[in-house]
Amino acid sequence: MYAGTDLPLTAQYVYLDQDHTRKRRLYRSLRTFGPRFSRSFSNPTLRTMTDDGLPRTALWLGMSELSFRSKSVGLLFGLIGPVLVVAGWWYLATSGSEVRSSYLPSPISVLGVFADGPSLQLLATETLKTLGHFAVGFLAAALVGIMSGVALGRLEVISTAVRPILNFMRSLPGIAVLPIFALILGLSDVTISGVSAFSAVWFILLNTAAGIETMDPVTLDTGRVFEVTGWRRLWYLMLPSAAPRIMTGLRLGLGIALVVSVSSEIIIGRSGLGFVIADSMATLQPARAYAGIISVGLLAWVVLFIGEKLETRLVPWSVER
Repeated sequence: MYAGTDLPLTAQYVYLDQDHTRKRRLYRSLRTFGPRFSRSFSNPTLRTMTDDGLPRTALWLGMSELSFRSKSVGLLFGLIGPVLVVAGWWYLATSGSEVRSSYLPSPISVLGVFADGPSLQLLATETLKTLGHFAVGFLAAALVGIMSGVALGRLEVISTAVRPILNFMRSLPGIAVLPIFALILGLSDVTISGVSAFSAVWFILLNTAAGIETMDPVTLDTGRVFEVTGWRRLWYLMLPSAAPRIMTGLRLGLGIALVVSVSSEIIIGRSGLGFVIADSMATLQPARAYAGIISVGLLAWVVLFIGEKLETRLVPWSVER
């Protein structure tokens, strides 16, 4: 260590042996630097000494500078995509005929819908209704999927027998069973939530069962030694061990439940953003329809963002993060 190293700084450097015998490259982390390294950003080539007294040349790579550059590049590329999409949309909407403008409004027309008070209030109200359809379906799917998955994961014989049926149900599109739900439950909000739950439950169930089946046997043996049984065994041993797989199923079910909810609203709904989109296109109001589509995208982004943050907070030990 060097004397007077009171300047904390994290960095990386690559050094090359000057004797040209080993030609090694070593990546290390420097926590502190002495006064002789205080001008490292202006002079990337540093002189240092090895433990055996041999001179070496270190190439400075400032982590803060690299981090700033990477964030700047990421922000730039993140803005290019939306700008190109809006520019292409604007060109197609303004350079076509009146027939094209009837189904492809300009971005200004769509923004006018959000600026209009009654239209904005309508979108906000229908967004809450879509959120209600989705929330009821997803919560029902999560409850049934986790409970059934835990039971299925502990019963290997039954799991092997019903696994082909479960895989078939998982691959079945939720919209395909919408007529059956409509015949049984009628054209109501319950039907939309039911189809949403049906579409999402299989992903949650199968991932939960897989998490229980792949538990470390040592965990169960340790709990048995300390007489951890009943609900305490489930709460303190099984669920934490299977939590990464459970969260994967919940994350998949989150997006599927929202997509199926909006799709069902378009077909049979009498409320929600899906109904707004279908009704606007039927009444030749494409600007309001596109505003509804943008609202669906924003709602999906918020829901998935919250789900990701909850997963990080609730399951920080997940190997998939």
